[in-house]
Order: sequence, then structure tokens, then C-alpha cells
Amino acid sequence: MSPGGILVLLHGYEDEPAAMAARFERLVDPARWVVASPRGPITTPAGPVWFTTDDEGPDEAAVVDTLASINQLIDQTSAEHGLPRSAVVVGGSSQGGAVALALGLRAPGDAGPLGGLFCVSGWLPHFDAVDYDLAGLAAAATPCLIVHGDDDEVVIVQQGRSGARMLERHGVPVTYVELPGGHHLGAAADSRVASWLEQLSL
Repeated sequence: MSPGGILVLLHGYEDEPAAMAARFERLVDPARWVVASPRGPITTPAGPVWFTTDDEGPDEAAVVDTLASINQLIDQTSAEHGLPRSAVVVGGSSQGGAVALALGLRAPGDAGPLGGLFCVSGWLPHFDAVDYDLAGLAAAATPCLIVHGDDDEVVIVQQGRSGARMLERHGVPVTYVELPGGHHLGAAADSRVASWLEQLSL
């Protein structure tokens, strides 16, 4: 049986993509989902990242390159399985969640809308080099899930709340889930994402 969807998982800062892929492969229906978990293009001594940040803010050239490489992966994986971009869900945790939202908001209508976006313990980033199209994401009716811990010591919970409110104000269908816990929510967040995925109509 051919899969019905592609799940692109973006790991957190200095986390290993294989670990995230293994968690979700146990939670989702393998007959329905193809799981892809790319590795961040920048390697630090502690692990891979999607972009670096210094006193002047994020390296925006790296952000642009990262978004382009993820889009290329989406196109390649979609073509390989004969599926449209509307069958692709992109999500991640922490920095990966921020990158997922940036990807979905950058010209969502140009290459075809995605099937869904999720962000766990992340934030809605603002990059001067990346133009967001909230109206386009709303018009595409791309469902979004934001999950955040109420005692997150790395990305404060207000960032999760404000990101969800911004999406909602612009007409993007968004579900916000706040869980007890800190930055690493583990199985509780994974199970919420898995339940949301199974409810999607792709």
C-alpha cells in the first residue's frame, strides 16, 4: 500500500535526527507515513544545528540556505513517492520547530501549500531575510499545532502562546497545547503530535 503522507521531522539544537525519527516511527502508522528526518547543515562539537546565533542575532544567510535545503528535500521525497506537497507535514522541536514555522510561512503558495506544520517547545522566529506570508498560509488552510511546556526554561511559554495567537489572528487554523513541564516534554508532547497527525485529512 502506498503511503498517504510524508512527515519531515526537524530536530532540536544539537540533537540527533535519528533519535527523533525513531520516536515517531513507533507512534505513527508506517503504512500511512513516510518519515524523513534530515540533519542540520551546521555541526557543532555537541551536535547538528539549523543555524547559529551570535550577539547580532541569527546567521540569516544560514537560515535561508537551510529553508532552501529542506524545500529541496520535500520536493525530492514527494516526487519519489508520487505525493503532492499538500501531503507533507513539517514539524520539529525547539530550534527545529522554529525552522518548521519559518518554512511554512515563507511564500506558502509559491510551491504549493504543505499539509501541516507543528512546533514543539519552539517559537515563531523573525528573520529580516525571510518574508512571511500569513495571509497565504491562512488561504492555504494549513493546519498548525503548537505545543509548549508551562515551565520552559529555554524558550519561555509566552513565546509559544504569542506565536499561536499571531497565527490565529491572521486566520491560520492553529491548535495550541500547553503541557506541564519544561523544555524537553518527551513522550507527552510526542503523543499529542501523533494524535494530531492522525486527525489530519491529507
